[in-house]
Amino acid sequence: MSMTDSQGLPSSALVQEWLKTTFDMPAHDPTQNTALDLRPHRRTPSPTKRKRIETDGTSENEHREDDMVGQRYGETPRGSVPTAFVAAAASSSRTTRESDDVFSTISSNSILSGSSATSTTSSRASSPIKRERGMRYADDLPLLRRSLKDPRLPARLGPLLKDVRAVSTKKHIMPLALKEEIEALYSPFEAISDDMFFGGEDDEDESEDGHNQSKVVKVNDDHVKRHRDRLWQLGRICDGTEECSDPSRQTFEVEWNDVVHSPMLRLACRQQSSLRCRNLTSVQVDGRYGDAARTVRRGGGGAATATLCDCRIDFGIFLAPPENSDLQYRIFDLMSRDVDQVRQLNHLNAFEPDWPLAVSVETKRLAPGVEKASGQLASYGRAQLRLMQQFPDPQVEETREKEPAERGIRGGSETILPQLKVVSAQWELSFIVREGPNAVAYGPFDLGNTASLSGCYQVFKSLCILFRWAERECYDWWLRHISVT
Repeated sequence: MSMTDSQGLPSSALVQEWLKTTFDMPAHDPTQNTALDLRPHRRTPSPTKRKRIETDGTSENEHREDDMVGQRYGETPRGSVPTAFVAAAASSSRTTRESDDVFSTISSNSILSGSSATSTTSSRASSPIKRERGMRYADDLPLLRRSLKDPRLPARLGPLLKDVRAVSTKKHIMPLALKEEIEALYSPFEAISDDMFFGGEDDEDESEDGHNQSKVVKVNDDHVKRHRDRLWQLGRICDGTEECSDPSRQTFEVEWNDVVHSPMLRLACRQQSSLRCRNLTSVQVDGRYGDAARTVRRGGGGAATATLCDCRIDFGIFLAPPENSDLQYRIFDLMSRDVDQVRQLNHLNAFEPDWPLAVSVETKRLAPGVEKASGQLASYGRAQLRLMQQFPDPQVEETREKEPAERGIRGGSETILPQLKVVSAQWELSFIVREGPNAVAYGPFDLGNTASLSGCYQVFKSLCILFRWAERECYDWWLRHISVT
């Protein structure tokens, strides 16, 4: 049979045979391509989830809720293949193979980085209830919680709480020299009464010789200017609180810190000559003093079966001793000693080792996860107590055998660490105290709310009183416990 016609073109029989052969072939199925693996793949878990699975043995079914939450935000459910991915895979197997290589490399690097991470893990690694139970049954410094009404409250806290409680009435918290300005700006929006103003002669937050004692000053232009600058700053904090509280806008914790929490802390901290406010969101706890390497007993009995994890907080108020002071000389002498001795005054990892921590601050916004703040502060305070117990009081050591333990606690030898928990606009004060082998948390005490101008003044005055007390308390404690060689 001739394969071509008279014009040299393929014959009709050959064309028909070619068409039959071409169109009778089965349709191409991209899923049959051995070079493509389109079977449902399990997503690579996040570092936090991977750590939780490795530590507590949580099954895959217990994490299905995370996938359901992810679907609400447009994430691909576990075990499903996106349609766009199938189409892209069918169009180019070579591209898919290259992508698989890239994904494999990323997954391997993620796993390696997770396995080589430090012992400090995120506070999200355990629920607040598990963390609280773990600290309660810890082998080292078990945590107890008590109310401020408890008769075992350290006597040294009585005058401080009395002064802070007086501020809660909002009496004499705003300067009389600025009464007309304050009423013109804020009285239409909040109730401002005459008893909220003080005469201007008594300025509690004035500093005298570095010891922050109250003194009487005469009202002058500089005095009024200073109060006007403070009014402007507190007004911005009040406006920032209103902006961040807008329910129609999404506001994250970092914005609360930028416009409300940090400005208030730094404003009050500047009233004390020896205090410094620092951001600690990226600072880890030193592994020698944290909970990560310590075990607990479940239910209070049996062998140690659970492990606690360390956490971080947002801000710290540190004591920076004045130059040429006795405490600075003792700290310099301590830092110059042998390497085998403790040469740091806080429990943080390579962060300002010559500055003792005076006040711990944890901030949150009103959102899921706010319940973790109390546990974070308790864990943080217990780590600081572990460091401070390495500096025994010489006077207490001499009289330990002569006096009962209860008398020693009431006599003022206990270690007291103030702590602040801030949830959006609400400020609360608590204390963690070392009493014998236990760490006892007392609190909370309401310091006020920054949603109003009078509330901002209340929080500011309360913080000034607290920071003044903490500066003096921290200075005296370290002066007693750092010996001179």
